Amino acid sequence: MALIECKEPVFDRKVNKVLELLEEGKDKETIAEDLGYTNPISLDNYMRRRNFAWESRQKKYVPASEKYSAQGRNNILKLKGISKAALVISLFTEDGADPRDIAEQTGFVSHNDMAVYMKRKGYEWDTKKANYVKANTEDEYSETNTSQINVGSEAMEEILREILQGINDLKGGKKKGKGKKEIGEEASEIPRYIVNGSYGTKAVRMNSVLDHMITAFSKETYISQREIVEVAIVEFFLKYGKPGLIQEFLE
Repeated sequence: MALIECKEPVFDRKVNKVLELLEEGKDKETIAEDLGYTNPISLDNYMRRRNFAWESRQKKYVPASEKYSAQGRNNILKLKGISKAALVISLFTEDGADPRDIAEQTGFVSHNDMAVYMKRKGYEWDTKKANYVKANTEDEYSETNTSQINVGSEAMEEILREILQGINDLKGGKKKGKGKKEIGEEASEIPRYIVNGSYGTKAVRMNSVLDHMITAFSKETYISQREIVEVAIVEFFLKYGKPGLIQEFLE
């Protein structure tokens, strides 16, 4: 039998301030804004690094040891005979489950390492269930297993224009991004964004000209089509979406 071990919480000045404001009845969003964070996710990250976890039912931060340890739940989590993958899935059923917290509790270096492990064990991330599920063993690109992105025609045209503009910028080497990796001389100026999170399968109907351009550019530069579209989509959100939010997931 084994227990989930958690590090002791760190009570620094900011942590104490956050806990005090929560006790006064302020919500997390207001506290994050008062402390100068762009969004509550940044505050969550700070508290997580101090070994606190958000308890959604109580609407407050609690020591990670209190939320995840067997003692904190007044029971004993018997892990003997239970796989590590099953433990990860079980922890994701908790309210307010955070991938980074779960990765730490289950012994992974990062949530990215946890995602790689789960994929190796035959699991994939299900965005609707917010948990890992058994991966479909059939061809992920088959028409019967491909999920469609349902967006309005105007929004789709805008996204396609952004992808086209992104490809043109990539060809001209005009942009640089965080996490840039150089790939050959032709692609040395192409931004490479490393986005935290696991991968899923999505399909979208695309104009044949754009499809041809992406395919040709991919072959010319040895960059996968997925990476080309990812760069274009990140650029789209940085320009038209919520830059602060997307930047939280960029390494």
